Amino acid sequence: MRSILPVQFALLLSACAGDASIHGILGPQSGSVWKIDQKEDSIAGLPTATAWIRTLNSTSSGSWDSRPVVLQLMCFKGSPIVRLHFQHRVGANRSATVAYRFDQKTGRDVSATFLPDFKTIIVEEKSEVEQFLSELTSSSRLLVRITSLYAGRTTAEFALTGAPDAIAAAYAPCPLKPETAGKRA
Repeated sequence: MRSILPVQFALLLSACAGDASIHGILGPQSGSVWKIDQKEDSIAGLPTATAWIRTLNSTSSGSWDSRPVVLQLMCFKGSPIVRLHFQHRVGANRSATVAYRFDQKTGRDVSATFLPDFKTIIVEEKSEVEQFLSELTSSSRLLVRITSLYAGRTTAEFALTGAPDAIAAAYAPCPLKPETAGKRA
């Protein structure tokens, strides 16, 4: 009986070697950790797209555990927006602030809207979205902080591998303003 246990353990361990979730712990297998969904709107017949990335690297003053947070790039009513979704309440429009920092760059406060679930934050002001995306393109890390009178302090940190491809795919249906590369001096 004892001689069978090591064999069973080896078989169990080798079965896990092919499991993608085990490899996911060490990081993505491809160059991008973003999930990109492009399809046609079944009602309007127009192309739709979204790109999102999830992190478990989050903290909340109201909780001891780390909960998933999703950063999503998408079009809404023909305009680009940035959406953050938390698994717990993080704030409200009149009693919370949202700030972010890419890599070691200077942090920024951002004008954001909290949806009625108090878990979802939308950045939709065009200049704020453009500023966010211009920094996202060349960065490898994003730190987001929400400070709320109701929910305390919440942070989330994202690894941003593959962001330029995610931006291009997510905003193909609602293009961002053209870069200044085409302007003459």
